[in-house]
Amino acid sequence: MALKKKSFLLLLGAMLATAAGCSAAPQNPSASTAVPTAESQIKTEADVIVIGAGLSGLSASVRAAEQGAEVILLEKMAYAGGNCILSTGILQAAGTKLQAQAGIEDSPEQYALDMAQGASADRDPVQMKMVSTLSGETLDWLADNGVEFSDKVTQGVGSTAYRAHQSMPDANELVSGLVDAASQKGVMIQYDTPVLSLMTDDQGKVTGVVANQKGQPVEYTAKAVIIASGGFGGSPEMLSKYWGDEYAKMTYAGSPGTTGEMIEEAARLGAKLTDMDKAAYGSPTVEVSKNMLITAMVLSGGAILTDSTGSRFCNETGDPFDTSKSVVETQEPFVFEIFDQNVADNVYKVSVYQNMGIVEQADTVEELAEKVGLPADTLKATIEQYNTAVKSGKDEFGRAIFTQPLTTAPFYCVKVAAGGVMTFGGLTLDDQCRVLKEDGSVIEGLYSAGEATGGYRAYGYVCGDANAHAAVTGKVAGESAAAYAAQ
Repeated sequence: MALKKKSFLLLLGAMLATAAGCSAAPQNPSASTAVPTAESQIKTEADVIVIGAGLSGLSASVRAAEQGAEVILLEKMAYAGGNCILSTGILQAAGTKLQAQAGIEDSPEQYALDMAQGASADRDPVQMKMVSTLSGETLDWLADNGVEFSDKVTQGVGSTAYRAHQSMPDANELVSGLVDAASQKGVMIQYDTPVLSLMTDDQGKVTGVVANQKGQPVEYTAKAVIIASGGFGGSPEMLSKYWGDEYAKMTYAGSPGTTGEMIEEAARLGAKLTDMDKAAYGSPTVEVSKNMLITAMVLSGGAILTDSTGSRFCNETGDPFDTSKSVVETQEPFVFEIFDQNVADNVYKVSVYQNMGIVEQADTVEELAEKVGLPADTLKATIEQYNTAVKSGKDEFGRAIFTQPLTTAPFYCVKVAAGGVMTFGGLTLDDQCRVLKEDGSVIEGLYSAGEATGGYRAYGYVCGDANAHAAVTGKVAGESAAAYAAQ
């Protein structure tokens, strides 16, 4: 297990280096140029082909294989993980065995009621029901398949309950655990294999894909195909097309492989796209020198945000879309995320950020202020005011998630700005994760899961919610595709 985790940490490092260097994500040729010649085509057959080895694609592959399907998983990058591996590795889930062991009373029914409040009430009701009903059993299923989770279940940003389940020791476990499970169940994973186009028969049924293998188009045939290739945050062209030029220039801290071509390829076949124009800065805390996403657990763990005057300006643990908007509205190039040793001790990723050289540290608040260029008196007063709010539970900005006062030296600061971590629009699904057309009919043989879909992520944010959606929809898509292939 140690070797496996080490290998994935090395892959993560390579991935982050690619993202920080802003290298161009691979672009797919048009469908017309992707058709292989008879001389170059190599047929590979399976019951189910899954496109993308992130959390949704891995979940789909494992579940389809469990149902007896022969599965090929095609990943365009040299490693598995997608956006999941950049996350903290938290899943929001209700009615789990871990909750029961911790004495937490919760249920899928309560999760559904909570999700029906606020911005999340506007989500696609099919996916709301799917996630609220199946999140608990899906998390238990992940654990049964070897993914390790902490016994401690916490309350994440945006959540009203203790539903945040942390994979251990980090997000690598979600990926490496599922890669191991897929391998044990006979899934064939092929890396460095971007899919170029979908194949159909004369009736429009999806019959496979054409993929690029070492510069050559290769034809793969299958009874069902699952698009789990993520969103389009890594494509400035698609961001400009659907969100506008402002967002095409934003800092993107997601996977460079999420370039959206499979969403548009499905649309070419008549798929209905949902929420493609829903634009937002997905995180208020993207570190500005290396485009590194700073986990929301730092804020929920007790950190605060200040502007260049050293003053707070928002509810740091409210809806991150609102917090991101507040950061943008400061009209400053970056703001300051301030925390202490207690936060650093409780959020494992802080040590990762320190090793990257993006965290300033000082023994006193005054020294920290001098290091990062903030007025010392103002910052000290701001922290004192925040500490009073922690003790009273009443905050002028409406913050409701507190841990401990910021009193334990040393003190830390990361310079952050609002940035993109995922997109919100994509393919439209039914309750079997089949891809729908504009008229509500299905594209036969085509399924989707995770960030490649629309209707869910644009409406409210809860820490670990996107991972839960990816795992649940992936598992449902895998089961549905396997059943279809077995007919």
